[in-house]
Amino acid sequence: MTKAKVLQAALLATAMFGGAAAEADTLQLKLTSNTIDFNDFDVEPTTRLGNVEVVLTFDTTPEAILMADATQYINSLTDIKVTFFDDEGQPITTAPSAEYSLASADYSSTLYRYGSSDEGFFAGFNYSDESPDIFYNVEVSNFDDIASLYESLDGYPVVAEVAKAPQQAFLLTLTYLTTGQDGGYMVGSYLSSIEYIITDADGDGVTDALDLCEASIIDETVVLNGINSGVTNTVDANGCSVADQFALCDIDRDGDDYSYRGPTYCAMMTTYDLYRQGVLTYTEVRMLRNAL
Repeated sequence: MTKAKVLQAALLATAMFGGAAAEADTLQLKLTSNTIDFNDFDVEPTTRLGNVEVVLTFDTTPEAILMADATQYINSLTDIKVTFFDDEGQPITTAPSAEYSLASADYSSTLYRYGSSDEGFFAGFNYSDESPDIFYNVEVSNFDDIASLYESLDGYPVVAEVAKAPQQAFLLTLTYLTTGQDGGYMVGSYLSSIEYIITDADGDGVTDALDLCEASIIDETVVLNGINSGVTNTVDANGCSVADQFALCDIDRDGDDYSYRGPTYCAMMTTYDLYRQGVLTYTEVRMLRNAL
């Protein structure tokens, strides 16, 4: 399954189950260009620019505004991180590299265009409360219709990942505008790659977008009450390990007003449920009961 397909599945799960997959409403898209094809700076940077990397973070929950051959979202874009590199490939840590966030902006706007002759998307921040006014925009255009820019337009748009973009297929334009005197710029380049950043914070092998157990217990075997049961601690498709299931019972047991040795009702039901699902064998059930 491609990362784009994983993202589609995660977004669908969020829509169906009311956001049960905690991270499924956030997407991070990385755009990379190996060359700067043109630039127009009011104040030229002190370092010669070689290439650029842009990471966009989107919240997929805002309501879509449907238009003819386009869909707009207000405040879907939450963060932009732009890193320029010099002609030796070293990151430039000063301007024009920068980070922008919805938290400090007036609003953001994201427009996905999918008309046959104008495919592309636009994402930007408006800092109209600033003095001077500041606007930062990122635009990707399907320049030559060599390949489609989108993997899916079913629900929140998912951009197609491209490990090596066809030459001059997708044009990236970065625009910084200001009404003040600190200088604006426009930088254009052709994208060399497009990819989603997918993380697995708890290391259980299931991406955060699909993980229902955000901090899984990933010991090799299931340990209960300090006793190693010897049962393999498998992780299901939802990112929950066998040990996670029993940890929920521990949470319930903490509220008991009395001390009890041996398996609780919750632990017994969890064991039998996992057996009925085919996760545990009968031998493993007995091994877990001995540890309980």
